[in-house]
Amino acid sequence: MLLDLERLLRGEPTGIGVHPRLPECDPRELVRFDFRWELDASPRQLWPHVSNTDRLNRALGLPAVPFATEYDPDEGVKRFGRMKAAGQQVSWREHPFEWVEGRRLGVLREFRQGPFQWLVSIVELTPRGDGGTTLTHSVRIAVKGLLGRAVANIKIGSQARRSMDEVYRRIDACLTGKLGHDPVIDPFEPPPVLARERRQRLDRWLATLGQHGIDPMVVERMGDFLAQAPAQEVARIRPLALARRLGLAADQVVAACMHGAKDGALLLLWDLLCPICRIPSEVVETLRALREHGRCEACHLDYELDFANSVEVIFRAHPEIRETELGTYCIGGPAHSPHVAAQVRVGPGEHIALDLALGEGTYRLRGPQLPFTVDFRVEPTAVTRRWDLWLSRGPGTELPRRLRAGGQVIALTNDTDRELVVRVERTAPRDDALTAARASALALFRELFPGEVLSPGQLINLATVTLVVTDLDHAGDLYLEMGDARAFALIHEQFRRLDDCLKRHGGALVKTVNEGIVAAFSEPVAAFQAALDLGPALAGGEQTSHLRLRVGVHRGPAMVATLNDHLDYFGTTVSVAARLPRLARGGGVVVSQTVAADPRVATLLQSRRLNSTIIPASIPGLPEDYVHRIIEHGD
Repeated sequence: MLLDLERLLRGEPTGIGVHPRLPECDPRELVRFDFRWELDASPRQLWPHVSNTDRLNRALGLPAVPFATEYDPDEGVKRFGRMKAAGQQVSWREHPFEWVEGRRLGVLREFRQGPFQWLVSIVELTPRGDGGTTLTHSVRIAVKGLLGRAVANIKIGSQARRSMDEVYRRIDACLTGKLGHDPVIDPFEPPPVLARERRQRLDRWLATLGQHGIDPMVVERMGDFLAQAPAQEVARIRPLALARRLGLAADQVVAACMHGAKDGALLLLWDLLCPICRIPSEVVETLRALREHGRCEACHLDYELDFANSVEVIFRAHPEIRETELGTYCIGGPAHSPHVAAQVRVGPGEHIALDLALGEGTYRLRGPQLPFTVDFRVEPTAVTRRWDLWLSRGPGTELPRRLRAGGQVIALTNDTDRELVVRVERTAPRDDALTAARASALALFRELFPGEVLSPGQLINLATVTLVVTDLDHAGDLYLEMGDARAFALIHEQFRRLDDCLKRHGGALVKTVNEGIVAAFSEPVAAFQAALDLGPALAGGEQTSHLRLRVGVHRGPAMVATLNDHLDYFGTTVSVAARLPRLARGGGVVVSQTVAADPRVATLLQSRRLNSTIIPASIPGLPEDYVHRIIEHGD
């Protein structure tokens, strides 16, 4: 911080160490608290927990807070909170949090009611040579008179100090294995005591999971989680994130959660995610409740819903199994936006240098009031380590869009007359969300929840889906040779075999069309694997030995709607996919370039020792004038 003050005196850009800036006040009204802990865990280990201000505030014993937002044309979105403390009604404006990932976070609260004028809280993580961390929690309060000073000394200096000591040391003990090595152990709170009746209901459901074919280890760990996890976590269960945390197979945890919702142990819900902050802006109980647009009050944004990015499946423990906590204890902290590596408030005329340690990947610099965004990459081979940006006009063409990994400086100059919030965000999509696109492409979801469909006539965007379409070459001859009834029975048996193969690869049969099928997958490599195995799945019947299965695989955006009481796909991607099998003359698999270009598909081709040949294609809506025909040895 001393270096930052020296920079300030010289007129050079300061670091984030002087942020949040303290508002002016009478020095006699300023109360200071500086708390320090020597912890064994590293800053990298501590950060996800110390930055989770929502969980932290609950663990500290603070009450849930109702927040409201207002939009100001000059200042943007303003957040306000209120609570009762020390027998008084307290309300305040919560300014945006400021942080640099893994290092520090801080927030300014300006009070409209209560014993304080304002409060600034700053947490800093300083690495030690032995791998541990010095955690410093500094609080600055401008009080109102003797009552305010007394409240500050009692509530912050004494009570909060003891609570922080307990919580920070528990987090450290959990991370360093002193509480055991079970990932179910909560770093913030001891496990709840489950009433006997609830434990019995939970055990009965766990017994049914085994009957559904769920792996015994998954059954055991799901039981531990639902019994021991805090009320906040069982209120919003994200199965892919949970599987990663517990070290379990993702498909098994997803299946367990879906069976749990069907059996009444869990509730299936839908989170609507803002595309900017990625925070849930609304929770709905059924797809029928979706509208074509969502609304994020925190970003003052109306956004178009997209099954692949803005609608996520979550689960909640049933009230008969567990109590859940839906209250909000803090809003806007770093844990709410884990894709944001840094966020800072830059005042009018201020110069600030962000010292970052971004890893290799793609990023975006943006802000809610900035007239520009900057997309850039961090690479080990890049030369540039420093940017200088003027926030009124953004970067020029000479600014390199590549920064060197291992440490970067982004110097910001706010040459406007108002405060601006600047963020550095990762642009890679989250891979721990069970999106509506992914769920609707699962056969188990369609089987267990056939009523989860959109309202009649409603269309929702889907950023990307991989479709597998099949037909049988010369299938019409079957009806002439065998008669309608026998031919239909044979075709129906073929559909059953195809469906079994699709399920094994994680896809869902969407519909049958004449003698073919349309199936959906969330990942192109799974769709391609299934396409390769569909032909062998039908082999062996004498009556169909002369028939050849033709398969097309295509990937792209689509629209989702309800047709014949189930979710279906529409649009150019569907039309293109439907025409691809015709190009597989004599049977085989044809894929579009969007599928062939996927690196995992290329790896699968190589591992199975397959080749592909390019054949011309003239299909309306197909970006290229060619497709790839997969050649197996012996073709």
